[in-house]
Amino acid sequence: MRLRRVLAACTGVLLLAAREAPSSMRVRLERRHGSSQAEASGVESRRLRQVRFSISSVPLFEIGGLEESGATELSTNFARVSAAFLPSGGIAIGDVTRVLFVDARGGITGTTGRAGGGPGEYREIAALCATHNDTIAVADAGQRRITILAVPGRVVRSFQHEINHALSAHGCFADGRVLTVRYQDLSNRTSRMIPVELDLSGRATREWAPIESAQIADVITQPRVSLVTDGRTVYFADGLRSEVQVLNRRGDQVRRIVTGTPLSPVTNDERTKALDRTIPRNVTGAARDAIIARELRREARPTWPTMGRLLPDRSGRLWIQRYRKASERGPFSADEWLAVDSTGRAIGRLALPASVLRDRPASELLDVLGDRVLLKRVDDNGAVRVAVHRLLTR
Repeated sequence: MRLRRVLAACTGVLLLAAREAPSSMRVRLERRHGSSQAEASGVESRRLRQVRFSISSVPLFEIGGLEESGATELSTNFARVSAAFLPSGGIAIGDVTRVLFVDARGGITGTTGRAGGGPGEYREIAALCATHNDTIAVADAGQRRITILAVPGRVVRSFQHEINHALSAHGCFADGRVLTVRYQDLSNRTSRMIPVELDLSGRATREWAPIESAQIADVITQPRVSLVTDGRTVYFADGLRSEVQVLNRRGDQVRRIVTGTPLSPVTNDERTKALDRTIPRNVTGAARDAIIARELRREARPTWPTMGRLLPDRSGRLWIQRYRKASERGPFSADEWLAVDSTGRAIGRLALPASVLRDRPASELLDVLGDRVLLKRVDDNGAVRVAVHRLLTR
């Protein structure tokens, strides 16, 4: 179970089923689409060192925290709260079994949902994304179901999915379709990642050519696989190489964004220390050594991932998260993102404020829309807050 939870977290993709996606995708789009002829955009190393973006110290507004009324309090489980910008400038928040709609000034305009399995009910909201006219798609991992909601919370329809479908947190197109992923196992070593476009009735409108992948369950490097859209263009990265693949709506690669991040080998010492951190402290001595020895014999990625998540911005930018090893994600660590424009040119870097308390996770970047960013954080009282900050340019 520990391995399956790590896999789900690593991919950054919501699984709508009990079967998780492979944690490492070895994509062969070059062979499929002739990427040697596709335009490549290089990101210069000197640009990577520049910091041009920051966020306002005071949020424009925030939702959550300890309130007198439970209507605006959010779940205390940091990982189970999701949120996204709406095209109109407001936000939608997925809070485990309900959805909150918030306008651009921070006022709650609607709340819908409760625990259960009926219409308008959820067991575990794991992701949501916004399409046209502030319509959102809400993925319920507990029921393998997608619900379409209109502001201020009216249920348009719900539909089930195949057992291994997944919906990304940035999987909505501006024309009202959503991008899902179906995984097809070929053997115990390989699988296929098949992107499928659905309309808002759940009907498949386009199935892309399969993407071959190598299936390596690696709890040490914990790679992130991203297949996301800014509403028009699709971006793919798996961290195996120092590049992001830019795809059109047919799944053809049209450009590569080359970050130039060097491949860093995973040493035996790093692998041993990383495994040691995953074993409960009450397992000691020979039992602990045996677990580490067994895990070291498993097939694993030979290099650390070259990047973390991809976050598309509907204003035309793409934000690429710097990969951090587990040992670098401790207290007081800061999350860093590289911003590139639509041509793949690096335009700056954003460093989020680090946590100032040892037992608090760092702020998490959820979405970017123009000059505003959407963050999730834990306050001094241990309460989860979703905040909108101004994006500042230096």
